[in-house]
Amino acid sequence: MPALSLKTNSGALDQFPAGHEAHTGFAAAAKQAGPGAMTPVNVVVRPSAGSGQPPSTAELRGLRSAIARDRAVARVAAPIAARDGQSALLAATPRADGERPATKELVQRLRDQLPASAPGLRVEVGGPPAGIADFNDLVSGSMWKIALFVLALSYVVLLVLLRSVLLPLKAVLMNLLSVGAGYGVIVAVFQWGWVDGLFGFQSLGYVDTVTPPLVLAVVFGLSMDYEIFLLSRIRERFSATATATRSRPSPAAWPAARARSRARR
Repeated sequence: MPALSLKTNSGALDQFPAGHEAHTGFAAAAKQAGPGAMTPVNVVVRPSAGSGQPPSTAELRGLRSAIARDRAVARVAAPIAARDGQSALLAATPRADGERPATKELVQRLRDQLPASAPGLRVEVGGPPAGIADFNDLVSGSMWKIALFVLALSYVVLLVLLRSVLLPLKAVLMNLLSVGAGYGVIVAVFQWGWVDGLFGFQSLGYVDTVTPPLVLAVVFGLSMDYEIFLLSRIRERFSATATATRSRPSPAAWPAARARSRARR
């Protein structure tokens, strides 16, 4: 059940405790230059496809004014033209640092609104805050592809190995429960902070973006290993006895079965 509340995010500064020197240094720098000075939102303006006309001074001035009107922008630097004169850079300093939700929402607003402000230009919004947001979206949006690939490949391998349709399906479903339980523990411990006081760390309120795909690969792989060991042994017993009831050896019979297997080898 906790796995249904999984929330992912990424950030370097949040991973340090409050009194760490990284936090102290960032606070000192933010006091002098502003929290978002080290993570600007960069807006690159280019000619649109088929136009070939570089952005004019009036168009850049209009874009700069549109960016500065956003409530999450502290200031916008003057446009910097490229050497070939075909593109220009507008650097916007957000009011919050790049890891805060308000700055990520700023990136999305600029991407939605700025193209309409310059219809004859190609406007691209990047910079460190956009990189963090894009990375989170890419990994989170690809999780279903990773899960589908792993599940389908596991099912096909077990289908060929066991010559059964239902046993591989049962194995995949049971291993999904194992992965779900692993996600639930991660959410309870690292997102909800159930044991913060016991282990002496402070939960971030989210799970790092790269954790879910890594946990899926490792936990599902380990679960499938044991499933293959178990079902392979049952398959061997069925091939030897030709009966389903005798293909489920009791734990007491396992040592003798292993001894006979070693003797045959």
